[in-house]
Amino acid sequence: MLMFLVINAVVLFSAVLVTRKLRLSGLDALLACAVIWISQILLSLTIAGGLLKQFNGMGAALVNLAISACSVAAVRLASGRPKLSELSYPSSSGLGFEPAPTRRESLWSQPWVLILGAIAAAEILLAVFLAYLLPSSDWDSLYYHLVSIAAWMQNGEIGIVPYALWSNVYPINSELYYSWYVIFFGHDRYVNAGQIALALLGAGATSGIARAAGIGRYASAAAGFIWLLTPIVVSQLRTNYVDVAFAAVFLASFYFTVQYVKQPSMVYAVLAGLAGGTALGMKSSGVAYIGLLALLLFIHSIVLGLAGRRQREGLRNSLLYLIPLAVLGGIWYIRTWVVYGNPIYPFEVKILGHVLFAGTGSVHDLIMVANTPEQFLGKPAWKQLLMSWRAEPSPAYYDQRIGGFGLQWLYTLLPAAIGYTAYMAWKNRFVFVTVCLPFLLIFAVQPASWWARYTIFFVAFGAIAAAFLVEKVRFVLLKWPLQLAISALIVISLAAHHKVTLNMDKIRLALSLPANERTIGNVYFPEYKFVDKLPQGTSIAVWYDRFLYPFFGPSFSNQVVMLNGTAEEGKQLAAAMLEGKSDYLFTVQNAFVDKMAAQHPDAFQLVETFEDRYRVYKIEAAALTKLAGGGSGL
Repeated sequence: MLMFLVINAVVLFSAVLVTRKLRLSGLDALLACAVIWISQILLSLTIAGGLLKQFNGMGAALVNLAISACSVAAVRLASGRPKLSELSYPSSSGLGFEPAPTRRESLWSQPWVLILGAIAAAEILLAVFLAYLLPSSDWDSLYYHLVSIAAWMQNGEIGIVPYALWSNVYPINSELYYSWYVIFFGHDRYVNAGQIALALLGAGATSGIARAAGIGRYASAAAGFIWLLTPIVVSQLRTNYVDVAFAAVFLASFYFTVQYVKQPSMVYAVLAGLAGGTALGMKSSGVAYIGLLALLLFIHSIVLGLAGRRQREGLRNSLLYLIPLAVLGGIWYIRTWVVYGNPIYPFEVKILGHVLFAGTGSVHDLIMVANTPEQFLGKPAWKQLLMSWRAEPSPAYYDQRIGGFGLQWLYTLLPAAIGYTAYMAWKNRFVFVTVCLPFLLIFAVQPASWWARYTIFFVAFGAIAAAFLVEKVRFVLLKWPLQLAISALIVISLAAHHKVTLNMDKIRLALSLPANERTIGNVYFPEYKFVDKLPQGTSIAVWYDRFLYPFFGPSFSNQVVMLNGTAEEGKQLAAAMLEGKSDYLFTVQNAFVDKMAAQHPDAFQLVETFEDRYRVYKIEAAALTKLAGGGSGL
């Protein structure tokens, strides 16, 4: 814990020095520090685990100390403290785009910011408590997100993971970020808390976009709280999923892009690139998100630079934006391209009917078909969307399929977003082009806009619109009821969510156990209990169709040998177990390997059975070697 705290303090100290050097202040400085912090984490782990093959606490610490030392030295060597205006060129007002003036207001007129702030604080505290108390249980994390981290920890490097395809083909910035909460400890007790910090970044970025659009500070803060209190966001706070993390850093990149459009500077270009590269390296769909923001930034860098005869500055800023985009995000697409011949494998890429990159199918075939709710099948996209949004209040699970935005979305945020877009198209082209259009266009290209976890970012647009609406209402007798109505809908939605998703039996069980016994097997899935009894360094051969992660153990000490084969491959299975020096075999009852083990009790000793479905065998290596070499019975 001490090393974790010290290294984080060092990274934050260097980030603060950089922001002070650039004379960033207020929300700019706060979000810049957060973006620099996560960017350095990702860069340092990539260097330590990818280049130096030292994916461990000491390797991560030394690389971060070196990066921070370079940052501090650069700040000290730079002469003076340039103002942001000295790193900028004139804004876009010459083409008729004027940023909205920021409104002034009193806290008296915005009491909802206190109400929502209190609710948000309570949700964050609850998430921190549950993240520490309960082990991981979300499906994708146990299937491949955490499996990647376990494999890197065991191998001491970031390499190809032999257990799940998705560990290798998806960009891995999320897994790298979550490993930050593991690598200094050697166990996974704190890994579920990682996404909480990024959710706060997303709330801050939402507030920032609102401020950049001319909304006052209290209403802008309320917009950030509204985004944070969306049920799908709350449901993922203590998971290792990608969706909230991706939405948060995308919104941060969006904020700095809007700031760049208002005042084109290399500072905002770099910060937008750092956040954009982080988002691009988290999710393949980030290509569309960040691509649109990049287009917006390039237009203002080049076209407006030419208009002001500042071509060199425009090209410089574009390059400074692209470099972190490539380093933090593009590198993982290049890796996938090298390994699989397709940067977004396994998805096939076609242009005008011609296959540009071969894959095993389209996004629709591989993802959407299997995950589309039955009641949505055959329905047009607009009807699927409306059915999902109308399914409120409903509990929002981390893998939410229907609903997830809460009652506040359908009855207040969505109508506000529609009115806000129309108003800005009429009154303020700057806000319409730089805020409304990007949100709408990115939402429009979503392959499954009904799926809340894929469109978390869009709630920010509704929250900003609602904040504008509340601020626009001047009559207190209307302003307060509107704020209270939105707050009440949020409370109702969260209550419906927690009523179902807070499993009090599991919480009571976890509270009754010492910290080192709050394992996945003891709390959630009893078939993994036997793993807790094994000595460190045990090798487990696994024939299983669900989650591999618990077999590694909470300290990643167990070796996992994943078995694949058929009845004609008995010798290969035996050879795989011998090669992996397997001590135990875990299998589903009546699977081929289970029948093979039952037929050879001299090589496989049955030690445990769970729910008449899962079996654990102790492997006798000498007998298995003799059996594999003799060729009989296999």
